[in-house]
Amino acid sequence: MRVLRIILVLIFGLIIPFATSAKDKTLEMVILGENDTYSGANDGEDNIIVSVWNMILAKSQKPKAKSQKPKAKSQTQLIIDYQQVSMSRSWSELIRLDNACVMNKLITADRLAIAEYSHYPLSVFPPVRLITLASNKSRFTSPFSFQQLENNPDLKLGVVKSRTYGVELDNQIVKHAAQVFTRGGVDSSDKLVDMLLVGRVDGILEYTLSVEDYLQDEGLDDKIIALPIENNAALMIGYMACSKTTKGLAIIDVIDSSYATSGFSQQYIEMHLNHFGQVEAEILKPKLESLFAN
Repeated sequence: MRVLRIILVLIFGLIIPFATSAKDKTLEMVILGENDTYSGANDGEDNIIVSVWNMILAKSQKPKAKSQKPKAKSQTQLIIDYQQVSMSRSWSELIRLDNACVMNKLITADRLAIAEYSHYPLSVFPPVRLITLASNKSRFTSPFSFQQLENNPDLKLGVVKSRTYGVELDNQIVKHAAQVFTRGGVDSSDKLVDMLLVGRVDGILEYTLSVEDYLQDEGLDDKIIALPIENNAALMIGYMACSKTTKGLAIIDVIDSSYATSGFSQQYIEMHLNHFGQVEAEILKPKLESLFAN
């Protein structure tokens, strides 16, 4: 009996660590988003954020370059589920779930209180522009300033509910709320473009390339113009934000570790510069290179 007991102890002593090790190699996460952009159905050809995300997943298991941080090597495979929710609801779901993440979010003090953020950004975008139809050009001056709304009470802008546009623009949106239409729900960014096309709003705050890609995908040939916004030269830097829990932090660790794999930084920089074109690339390049300087 004693011999049998010793054998069982040895067997279970070998099995349990092995089972624990195997279990530790997978980590379930839930991506919250307005559409299926990040669900894996999109190859990212026309979307810089999806392209970077796919690269993160592809490189998360590969050995990292010794000279780069973070130092911990990731051996964990992310098992991804996807839930379609509006932008505003995604933050409440992030708090409710212990393994949820939202993509490409600006960092704010309020959000830091409820979310773990990745060390490296998913994307670096040129500044948001005032997008309007070419036929509306005479109604705005360049650069656009919110003073123009005060001078023309008939003008109406569109923004996405619960989206952060940066401190200065957020303050201006609140100040001129009477002339700003806030769109919520799923696919709210695309629906704002639709509203612009039919004249329900005169302009929207958005990235130029995002609107151009949407028009191309929908086969629309409407002409738009993108006006710089006064006192708004800041780049828009979006990070992965996950549940402020042990699991959320573990997901962030896996994501951050993938950035330290060999060749990632060069691919990341080139991907951005090629995606946005020469003019915007000159604006983005110094920031992109500084991300991996240390």
